[in-house]
Amino acid sequence: MFGYVRPLKGELKVSEFDRFQAAYCGLCHELAHRYGFCARFLLNYDLAFFAAAADGLEGGAKAVHRRCVASPFRRKCTLCAGNGMSLAADLTVILGYWKLDDAVRDEGFWKGLGSRILRLLLKPYYRKARRLRPELCERVRSSMAALSVLESESCSSLDRCADAFAQILDAAGSELGDEHAARMFYHIGRWIYVVDACDDIDEDIAERRFNPIVERYGLNGGLDDATRQAVRSTLGHSLDAAWLEAKELDFGVQSALVENTLRLGLYMVMEEVLAGRWKSRNKDKKEL
Repeated sequence: MFGYVRPLKGELKVSEFDRFQAAYCGLCHELAHRYGFCARFLLNYDLAFFAAAADGLEGGAKAVHRRCVASPFRRKCTLCAGNGMSLAADLTVILGYWKLDDAVRDEGFWKGLGSRILRLLLKPYYRKARRLRPELCERVRSSMAALSVLESESCSSLDRCADAFAQILDAAGSELGDEHAARMFYHIGRWIYVVDACDDIDEDIAERRFNPIVERYGLNGGLDDATRQAVRSTLGHSLDAAWLEAKELDFGVQSALVENTLRLGLYMVMEEVLAGRWKSRNKDKKEL
């Protein structure tokens, strides 16, 4: 998806961070198992967190040591697949497809040629995901269609745009069978949409692409202090709401990870984005 959802590593115990890494590796293996080797390239931290949270809700899967392409000589700790891990893999493919579809619409023919080719290559994976998760795929399609309409109208309501995207993760959370999980992921989805819009302001202005923060606050350039504070406030509200829902759930062995991510990690990411440092900080960076 976007890669913004991650814990603050320095504040986690080694065992807690290792289990998050095991969820990341488990999702990678599950993508390859369900969709083939190339699906591994869709792997991202956002869905690794989803897989880890689902793992906690399910009571904690068994961890095994496996070799892979990224680590052919040293076995890495990997969570075994459960319902939550399989859901995370399917969601990774679904969101990867729609993200490419969105890029095709936003970019011109030649600039978007790479996205068109990748979308075509991903189409068989998406068709399989649609067979496995027809209801989820329909809710994602509907939300993306609603968001596309809002963007085409240059909607100045940040809440309406963020809500359309957040409904996607609400749908994914609903697949876990718990209302609080659905609402928690709804607020995380809202946070992702707003923070991504904030991160893309300069590029969107330069390319004359729709950006909900630019439309909402009438910006002609980057963030000014007043807008930065307003965005910080709305992002903080989403994180507080997500944490209120999380406290109603038992994440078991992943409890510390979930709390760290919602109370520390996402605030760290938010401040890096608002300061304009996130893209440079993460350029060519593969590890947390």
